[in-house]
This record gives sequence, structure tokens and C-alpha cells, in this order.
Amino acid sequence: MSKKIKIAFLDYSHIFSGAEMSLHSLILHLDPKKFESVLLFRFPQPHQERYADLPCRKYALASEKKWWMGSDRWKKPFRGSDMLKRIIFGFKIVRFAKKEKINILHINLIKPETYWCARIAKWFGIHVVGHSRSDAMSWIPSPKLQKQCDAIICVSDFVKNKVLIKYLASNAFTVYDAIDFNQFKIHRSREEILQSFGIDCSKKLLASVGLLSPQKGHDIAIEVFAILADRLPDYILIIAGGGGEDELARLKQLAHKHGITSRVFFTEKQIPNISEVYHTAELIFSITTTGEAFGRVPFEAMACSTPAIAPTKGASVELITDNETGFLVDPFDLSTAAAKVLKILENSEETSKVVEHGKQYFEVLLSPKHSAENIANIYLKVLNSYYEK
Repeated sequence: MSKKIKIAFLDYSHIFSGAEMSLHSLILHLDPKKFESVLLFRFPQPHQERYADLPCRKYALASEKKWWMGSDRWKKPFRGSDMLKRIIFGFKIVRFAKKEKINILHINLIKPETYWCARIAKWFGIHVVGHSRSDAMSWIPSPKLQKQCDAIICVSDFVKNKVLIKYLASNAFTVYDAIDFNQFKIHRSREEILQSFGIDCSKKLLASVGLLSPQKGHDIAIEVFAILADRLPDYILIIAGGGGEDELARLKQLAHKHGITSRVFFTEKQIPNISEVYHTAELIFSITTTGEAFGRVPFEAMACSTPAIAPTKGASVELITDNETGFLVDPFDLSTAAAKVLKILENSEETSKVVEHGKQYFEVLLSPKHSAENIANIYLKVLNSYYEK
């Protein structure tokens, strides 16, 4: 194929989180001599401003929220309106793809509600690549959705195995999300950062980073900190993340129960520059109770030369070697987790060696260029298999 391969990336999200960061990185690092990228949105949303620096076209399938958009538009949508919405978006994608001669539709966050986007595209001869980014079985694409995809990209073997459980014949590939280790810089001093949070500059920080949801393990971080609070009198635990009000109330109640309310600080929202938390903390908790499909936090912390603790569940186990390239704990063994925190904090020289080893290893393994090349090869396999038929 002499012409550039045209890829339309569908962002089906309402927020800018890990999946969207990875999409941004992919578009930025695909070889522009071989690929032309177009970023598709359903309709304009605030989080899309985070893509503004990308050197590609951005196109909204609708100019605003319309009457037919079901739960996106109405608090109490009429029955069947979400199905109608998905079908309409499917046809809008096809109309755009045919007009622009798109070779591949890449659905960045494939989930049940993207079925009609994939199916209608396939009806009209457009190749479909789905990106499976969640470990929850309810989000793992069903057999009928996988059959609409020429390839399924999985963010870990942990996810790939679940994809294959649902449909053994799936054309599934593992490509780890990219993390640019040069991206995590800060422009304020430690004192300025702590002052912005209203935290005494003489205090040291432990931090738990992630969305405020029950499985993210903020409660585990609070429980572990409660065990260590008397032994770490100069430390504050910061819970850095936004999300559900119910979960925020539950976590605050847990801190109150342990008598450490004054020593647990909640940002109550996403931090615009999470690098400031990584750089300022002595240690990062990322002890998700069910594991992560990929889990960016431990690697982002390493990029800032800060130790992080990940769970002995999910993708962390296939990526991190405990005490060699990072630190792992059983999220339900609180006493062992507390002992590990103390060991990390009290043995700074040994900890620094582990963090530095992990930093060097993952900076290569998770490099944006490496990830983009792997995905580019999948695109070529999809197109070559078609032309070989």
C-alpha cells in the first residue's frame, strides 16, 4: 500500500483518564509517514481539550447533545433510546469513514455499548480494531462484539486471557499502555505544592492515587496507615482522586473510625498535575483490591523516582518483580503490607536501587514509541490478511 493508512480513533468516553492518555500517546507516536490519524468524538465534551496539542484532525459526529442521545441527553430517557443512539452513531461513523476513505476504525475503549459502532462499520467493509482496557468481565467484549473486530488489542495478558475466555477464536494481542517517563516534571517546589494543599511543610506524605471507587484500594491505604500512624508521627496520608460522593463519605468515615481524621487529607477531585503528588510523596499506594487491567500509577510513580506499592493481583504480577523492579503486596494482608511500608521507608538505599532498576526497565518496555510500533504492526496484519484473501 503506497498511500498513508488512515485510522479513525473513536473516543467514546466522558472523561480523560488512563485510556485517553494512552490514546493521546498512540496518535502522537504513530509514524506520520505511514499513518494519518483522525480523532472522532460523539459530541463536544470538556475532556476533549486534552487532545488539543495532537497534530491530527478532530471531528465531532454531532455538534451537541441531541434529542435522540438517550441517557447522554436525558435523566429519564425513553425506553430503547440508548439503542437508537448507538445505531445512529454507528451510521454516522460509517458515513464519515466512507467519505474520508478510512482504512481502520480503532475503538479506543471497547465495551458492550460500542457493539453497534463496530457492527455497522463491518457491514460497510470498514476494518475494526477494538482496544480492551478493563478487567471487569461485564466490560470484556462479548463473542458477538469480538466477531465484529479484525483484532482486539489488550492492555495486558491478564485482560487477554479474559477476552479469550469469552471467545477463544478471538484475534487478540497484548500491547501494554505507553507511559512517557519524560512527561512527569514539576514546576513548583515541594513547599509550594504542600502549601497549595494546605498541608504543613514539615510533614512527610504517603499518597494513594486513583479514582474514588471501592475497588481502587484507598480504604486499604487508610487501614495500613492506621496501623503505622503512631510509628510515623510526621506523616500525612493524602487520598488523591475524585469520583463518587458515597465513596468519599465512606473513606472519611473509615479515617474517623481509626481516629486519624486529622492525618488523612482528601483532594476530593482529580489533580491537574498528578506529578506533583508523585514527586512530593515518600511512597505511593496503588493497592487495588481486584487488581488492574494495566495500572498506570506504579509506573508513573517510578518515573518520578518514588516507590509505589502495587497489588499481587491483575497485571501488576505479570509486569513487576517484587523487590527487583517494584513492590507488591496482598491487599488483604494488612499487617504484611504495613511491614513492607516500614521497610521501604526505613531502607532508603535499598529502596532507591529497586526504584531505579524498575525505572530503567519500564522506561524501555512501556515507551510510547515501542507501544505505537506494536500497534502499527497489528494494523498492518489486519490489512495484509484482508488483501491476502
